[in-house]
Amino acid sequence: MLYVNNEELREGMPQWEKYQKFLDEVLPNLPETVIFKSSRPIERNATGITEVDPRAFTPFEALSDDEKYGSQHWRYCVSAPRKNKDGKWIYKPLGMEFKRSLAIKKSQPDFIFFMMELCHKVKDGTIICEDRKKEAREMIAKDEKDVAVKFMINNKLSPLSPQETGSEDLLRMIAAAWGISHAHNKKKSLDEIRVELLGVVTQEEKKHDISGRGYDTFLSEIRSREKIVLRANIQRAVDNQTIAYNKEEFTWMYMPNKQVIKTLASRFFGSPETGLFEYFLNDDNKRKIFYATLEDKYEVRDPLIDVLGEDIGKDDTDVKEPKEPPKEEPKAEEPKEEITEDTPGTEGISPEDKQKLEDIESGKITYFAAQKWAHDVLKIEGVRNMKKPELLEAIRKNLTTEKQLQE
Repeated sequence: MLYVNNEELREGMPQWEKYQKFLDEVLPNLPETVIFKSSRPIERNATGITEVDPRAFTPFEALSDDEKYGSQHWRYCVSAPRKNKDGKWIYKPLGMEFKRSLAIKKSQPDFIFFMMELCHKVKDGTIICEDRKKEAREMIAKDEKDVAVKFMINNKLSPLSPQETGSEDLLRMIAAAWGISHAHNKKKSLDEIRVELLGVVTQEEKKHDISGRGYDTFLSEIRSREKIVLRANIQRAVDNQTIAYNKEEFTWMYMPNKQVIKTLASRFFGSPETGLFEYFLNDDNKRKIFYATLEDKYEVRDPLIDVLGEDIGKDDTDVKEPKEPPKEEPKAEEPKEEITEDTPGTEGISPEDKQKLEDIESGKITYFAAQKWAHDVLKIEGVRNMKKPELLEAIRKNLTTEKQLQE
């Protein structure tokens, strides 16, 4: 039974509308047994035995502030209340002791309504209503991201792998961007770096609510050129002792002269590296000074350009023009094929597209970037499984067919 301001809820009362909406729209979609459970994770002690959950009293009364009806005092009770000798209403029971879970039959709509719509412990997340479909969806989505992250880091077919990019530089830079020390040092094997990187990303996912990083951040930032390069070079500068952080003064400094770069707020929410990253990201001049300082020690390069090309993978946070990747001199014993007006299969192709074909063949446009162009722009299917000669031939046919259709 439900009571509002000491009156039993019944049809015709203003609050009945809310209850009727629950009966019509929510209750039919619930299972025959509705489970409420504690959001507190199951904990085990050092011996492996499950810790006993503390008993928590859940009252069967709640205050509700409604814009339409104002403040209302709701109560749930099993039987009708009675008045004592002083004229006060006595409701029983006053509540219940809630441990791990509570099962309520669908035949008790009043009790389910009170728990779902009014109980303050459900409202604040201390108690949650079990939704197995939603939990299954979330579990599958999490597993998909877990598989995607592991594929990107460990699989030979990953677009980040040396087998696809031609070097270890990109994966090492991403590892440095995630705080892996000495990731650029070739004495540290790529397998070691992969293990460390996967461990860090997995840990960040577990504390995502605190750090704001995790699987989603990893999968998005590998396409964000400026963020990866900046984070990686901050870590590399720390490894090389070009910059240092004074924990007592919350200050980043250039070494060895201890010139102050930035003093962080004493209560800065996040790691010192993140604080410096955000400072450089939002100040073009300070970032340029930082990169200029690093140029004295090593080349500040961007391996994402080598893999993704000039335009692919660039996001709105980019603030500088990327450097053009160095051209490889063609080997004398393997002269590249000139694509001219007389080359079979290129008749009718525009000069601009011919130049792209030539750049793909010479390696100026990488194989991965060519795949992206063929798939996203030319709409060629199955490019992922094509070898370079097959990809070139498919692009030629596509451009030639397109030209014929236009004519």
